[in-house]
Order: sequence, then structure tokens, then C-alpha cells
Amino acid sequence: MNKSQQYKEWFNEYSKEWLTDAYEQADYNYPVGYHRLRILLKALENDDLNGKMILDIGCGGGNISFALAQRGAHVIGIDMADSMLEVANSRKAEMMTTLSGTVEFRKENFQDLSLTIQKEKFDYIIAFGLIGYLESDEQFFKILRSLLKENSILYLSCRNELFNVTSVSQNTIKEINTGNIFRLIEEINKDYEKEISPEKSWKFISELSDSINKINSLRNFESFERKDADVHQMKSTARQSTPDELKQTAQEFGYRFCQYWGVHPHLLLPGFNKKLPPRVFNVLSDALCVFEDEPISLVWSSVFIGKFEYRI
Repeated sequence: MNKSQQYKEWFNEYSKEWLTDAYEQADYNYPVGYHRLRILLKALENDDLNGKMILDIGCGGGNISFALAQRGAHVIGIDMADSMLEVANSRKAEMMTTLSGTVEFRKENFQDLSLTIQKEKFDYIIAFGLIGYLESDEQFFKILRSLLKENSILYLSCRNELFNVTSVSQNTIKEINTGNIFRLIEEINKDYEKEISPEKSWKFISELSDSINKINSLRNFESFERKDADVHQMKSTARQSTPDELKQTAQEFGYRFCQYWGVHPHLLLPGFNKKLPPRVFNVLSDALCVFEDEPISLVWSSVFIGKFEYRI
């Protein structure tokens, strides 16, 4: 069984668990899907989406597709997992009255797209969490070119290899053993060189203070359970990329870099998460969301979002 089949089977079997973990903050889980959608909507705040054609690749339960259709866009959501599409289509009936645009869901394999999809040209493409499941970044950007037109906008997210340095984990050891650690540190140091405004620094202090208040409000330090490893965890993990590597590859295929955002920040080392009561680690770390649109956020975030513009 190849990796593509492994991923398909896993998402088919654990679709509901994945959607819950992606969009709900509970216990030690960080809802990456929720924050990716939040950042996307913030980035699109001033864009007129009315009548725009948008492709949502790896649409899952349709959260992104519905949010964009509510802004007047015509959205096609594709996924290769039947169970994900069942969830999306079941929600569609409930969401129809809230949509000013349109949405439809189709079963598609990104690596073998149907002729129907290939004939379309999209104003925006959203591809969150997809690129790491392909063989290479080059494959991702090459396939997308046939779906884009001049000045089309691409939003993607991927695992952040820079985080292997600051996580102090088994991944850190791997980077040391391969000698790759020095290249990663050089890229991190460039992010540290960028200035941060005093206003944002003080806002971070304010958010951190609010986080302490939130923790006190849900406090139950006398009794809490440490969770074991997630039994539903995917056996084959997604590839990682560094922001600089991704930017360079995108430019080689005709994409202009616009901006990065850090997702899933870590105020403390990740190994400390389950040493604390549930939610405490993530509530503290969310104070760093103040810096999510700054280059420095790429130092402590395990995921990042990139915005690119396609130039034919």
C-alpha cells in the first residue's frame, strides 16, 4: 500500500475524530483547523469574494468551503475520503440558507484530477494540510498551475521544519544527525532579525495576562489525567518544509510570495504540554497569536500558512 492509499484509508476511518481535533480545543489538543480558518478569513477580510471561483482542496467536512460561500463565492470542495465528503454533504443541507454563494463537494484525488476539474480556472485555491502528503513541494506547485490564471491567489499550509529546532524533540535529534540543524538555525536567525513594534509587544503582554485569568477560571489543579498517546494518530507523518525552501520552490514555478503566518505557536517546549493540566499549555501559547503575521512566528509554530500569487 502506497502512502496515498494509507492517507485515504486513515481519513476514511477517522474522519469524525480528525474534524473534532481540528476545530475543537479540548484537553491537550490544539485546534489547528480552527486557527487556519480564522487566519484565512482575516487575510481575506478586504477581498471581494462575490462571484469568485474558489477550489478548496482537501475540504474535509467543508468548514472552509461554507465560510467562503457565505461571502458570496462559488466554491468547489474536493476530497478523496468518502467519509469526509459524507460529513460535508450532510452539513450542506443545514447550511444552505446561510450561503450567498454556492458550494459543491466532489470526490477527487489531487494527484489524478478529473478532466472536469482540470477544465476549470480558479480565482483562489485553498490547500490546507495537503502539500506534506505529496512526494515533493515541486509536485504540488506543478499540478496546481493548470488550475490557475493570471493573478490567482493560493493559500496553503504545511508542517514547519524550523520547529524541529525549537521543539527539542526526536525531530531535533534527527536534524542534528543529518547535519541539517545548522541550515535551519541560519533561517531561524534571519527571522529573529526582523523588528517587532512596541505596540505588538505590549499587546502580547496583555494577552499573556488575559491567559492567566483564563487559566484561573477553568482551574482544577488538584485532579487531572495525563493523556496517553493518541491511538488514532496517523502512522505515516506528513513531510515538513521550511518557509525559505517553500518560497524558493514556488517562485521556480511562477508564484510570487506574498506573506506567511505562523500557526500552532508554542510558548513553552511541547514536551511540557501534558505535564500541565489540560488546556493550560495551549491557552498560554495562544498569547503568541499576536505575532502570527510576523516572521518571528515561524520560529515557534509547528505549522505555517503561505499566500502566493500566480504569474503566468
